[in-house]
Amino acid sequence: PDRKQEHERCVFAVVGEVYQLKAQKIFLEAVEMLTKERNDVEFLFIGKCGNDPYASEVKRKAGGIPEVKMLGELTREQMRTAYEGIDIVVCSSLEETMSLTVTEGMMLGKICIVTNAAVFADFMEDGVNGLICKAGSADELYRKMKWVLEHTNQWEQIRKQARKTYERYFTMEKFGIRLQKAIEETILNYALS
Repeated sequence: PDRKQEHERCVFAVVGEVYQLKAQKIFLEAVEMLTKERNDVEFLFIGKCGNDPYASEVKRKAGGIPEVKMLGELTREQMRTAYEGIDIVVCSSLEETMSLTVTEGMMLGKICIVTNAAVFADFMEDGVNGLICKAGSADELYRKMKWVLEHTNQWEQIRKQARKTYERYFTMEKFGIRLQKAIEETILNYALS
């Protein structure tokens, strides 16, 4: 059944270790803006959170927002269970090569919001198979999160397109083919130089 028809809270999740390049503070700024307008949302932080100054600030800030839950590190089995309750996966990174979290989100047909600094932005069409926002902009991330909440009628189509994108580019077979091609091109370019 559609979770929205059951009147459950919409669950956003950021998965990964808390550190500056992952920009969890920017995510929290967007969360603060959103929770001023809505009370039907919940935000999960899944991943290691150390005691360095950045992680400590994220914990402090998250502790002041009742809709935020910091779950810490989870086992693979716990992650499988967690994904069942997650509606939207957010990658707020300032720099990101290949996000396992977004790969898993697309594989599971989740709606993913990524920054334009993430490699996945190259494989997404904004509003079609996911959403893209400017890296480092809490305001733009907030607008994308709000858009998702206001367009629940488009969720099913975005989820289907996210899964198709995963199948087209990110299965182990497709990834292997792309990797092999990149290696061959590197060898050829090296030989020509």
